[in-house]
Amino acid sequence: MRNGSRRPRNQRWKEYARRDYNESMKKSIALLAFCILAGALALSCGKKAEDTAPPIPKNSAADPIDARYTIDGREIELVGGRAHREIAPGSAGKAQTRIMGKPVYGFLDEDGVADALVLLADDKGGSGTFYYMAAAMGTKAGESDSAGGVAYEGTNAILLGDRIAPQNVAIRNGIAIANYADRKPGEPMTANPGEQKSKYALMRNNVLEEIDALKTEERILEGYFVFGHEVSTFSTCRNETYWLKMNSPAFDEIKKVYSPNLAEGIEPYRPMFMILGGMVVPADKNIGFESDYEWSFEVTRFVKAPRLSSCLSDWILFDDFYQWKSISSPFTVTGFAKGNWFFEASFPIVVVDWDGRIIGQGIATAKDEWMTEKFVPFEGTITFEKPTGAEERLRRGAVIFRRDNPSDLPENDAALEIPVYFK
Repeated sequence: MRNGSRRPRNQRWKEYARRDYNESMKKSIALLAFCILAGALALSCGKKAEDTAPPIPKNSAADPIDARYTIDGREIELVGGRAHREIAPGSAGKAQTRIMGKPVYGFLDEDGVADALVLLADDKGGSGTFYYMAAAMGTKAGESDSAGGVAYEGTNAILLGDRIAPQNVAIRNGIAIANYADRKPGEPMTANPGEQKSKYALMRNNVLEEIDALKTEERILEGYFVFGHEVSTFSTCRNETYWLKMNSPAFDEIKKVYSPNLAEGIEPYRPMFMILGGMVVPADKNIGFESDYEWSFEVTRFVKAPRLSSCLSDWILFDDFYQWKSISSPFTVTGFAKGNWFFEASFPIVVVDWDGRIIGQGIATAKDEWMTEKFVPFEGTITFEKPTGAEERLRRGAVIFRRDNPSDLPENDAALEIPVYFK
C-alpha cells in the first residue's frame, strides 16, 4: 500500500477511540438495564419475604434487647436495650433501665429453642444502681431457629444487689447464673465490693426462680450420676468421682429421676447428667463400697437433669449422648453448638481407641444458619473400625468433638472428649 493512501495516525486513533466509546456506551446501557431489572426483582422478592415473614407474637420481641421484663412488679419494655421513665408523675427526673453487655444464649427449658439471659442495671433516680438478671424465653416464630425465626418473651428479674460489681451472666445446662462481687456482711455501702458471689436460677412454671442460697460448704456440681447394684457414683465435669451417699437428704428425689434408667431393656449402669447441690465429705471407710473412695458427696438438693447437656455447655450440648454410652459403627449424634464452633457449617468428630489411636472420624453439619453467636442445631454420622480382641480395655474409647479452627491459632482451639464403650 502506498504511504499516501494511509490516514494520519492521529485520525486513526480518534476513530478507534470513538469506536471503543460507542461499544462501551452500549455495554453500559445494557448493564444499567440489567441492574434495574435485577433491583426490581430483588425488591419484589424482598417484599414477598417480608410479607410472608412469621409474625412476632404480642408481648414478644425479635431480639432480647427489645423485650419486656418485670422488675419489682413493674413491666419495663426495652428499645435497643434501654428504657426511660418518670421517677414520679410530673417529675423532671428520669429513671433508666439498661442491658449491660450482650445477651447470652442457652437453653433454660426443654423446647429445643434457645433462650437468652441478660444483666440489667436499674437506676431508680437515687444514689444507687440496682442490678438484676432476667431471662428472655425463646419460642419458634417460624420454620427456622435462626435470626428472625425466634420470638423472645421477657421474664421477671431477680435482684442481685445495690451498688455491687457485676461481672457476667451465663446459662449452663439449663441453669441461669449471675456472677458478681458484693460487700461483706456488715460493711458500709461506701465500701468497695470485694466478696465473690453467684446466684443461680431455674425456669419453673414460666417464672425465673432463684435457687435457695447455698450454705457455706455447699457446692453446685454438674456431672454424671450412675446407680445400680453396688454402685452409687457421681462423676463431675471437673474429673472428680465421688461416692454419692445413699442417706443424703436429696437421694430419694435423685433416685426417682434416675428410675427410668433402671427399667428392663436399658443398658445397666447408664449415666444420667445431673446438676446437684451438696457437700464433699470424707468417705466412710466402714461402709461397703463407699470405703473404696476417698471422698463422698452428700447431696442436699437435686437441681436439674437437663435433656440437652454436656460438660462444655457454653459451647456444645448433646441430645442423648453421654459418658460411657455403648456405640457401634456407624452412629449418629445430634445436638446444638455455638455458631463459632463451626467453620463453613461443619466441625470434625474423631473416634479414638483406649490408647488414643484414631479409628474413625466424620463431620457434623449445621442444620440452620451457622454464622451467628447463638446455638445452632447439628447432626453428624460417624463410622469407625472397632478394635478386635477379648481384652476389656479394647471395649473402651472416646469420641472427641473439636471446634473447627481454620486459623490454627492455639487460643481458638477447643474440644470435648467423651469416653464411650464399643459394642
